[in-house]
Amino acid sequence: NKVVDQIIADGKPYDYITLDTATALEDMCLPLALKMYQLTPMGKTYTGDILSLPNGAGYKYLRDAFDLMITKVRTAAKRVILLGHVKDKIIDKGGKEVNAKELALTGKLSSITCAYADAIGFLYREGNKCWVTFETQNELVCGARPEHLRNKVIVLSEQDQHGKTTTYWDRIFID
Repeated sequence: NKVVDQIIADGKPYDYITLDTATALEDMCLPLALKMYQLTPMGKTYTGDILSLPNGAGYKYLRDAFDLMITKVRTAAKRVILLGHVKDKIIDKGGKEVNAKELALTGKLSSITCAYADAIGFLYREGNKCWVTFETQNELVCGARPEHLRNKVIVLSEQDQHGKTTTYWDRIFID
């Protein structure tokens, strides 16, 4: 919160802000979620773990706190990049269980966060190259709204035999 306030006070000097990682941001939102619950009549004396509330009631406050923070960060720059780890998830695809990977966030937070994103990519290394895929497929929750990324697999960087790394961020950020 303080960092974002300072960026805004400094006149929003960045075109891009990267949050590394989504899981760390979720953890940072837990105290805010608890405070939000404590502002309600039912929660004013509660001091426990917000995610331990009966019937999963605390997850709503975590989603609200996470959304509040992401919304605030979006006011500080033109573009926000959210990095995250993946977790395995079993999905039903036409009556058949399929293993998939999705953003490693608690409960519905992953799907809600991905729904707001313009692009979800999966980064991996193969040989001397670093790739990012935006291909929509069963095993990965990926995809992109921008035409230049939609269903593309892009070399993001490569290293030559002398150890020199060349990056190609202009393939992702075209504006």
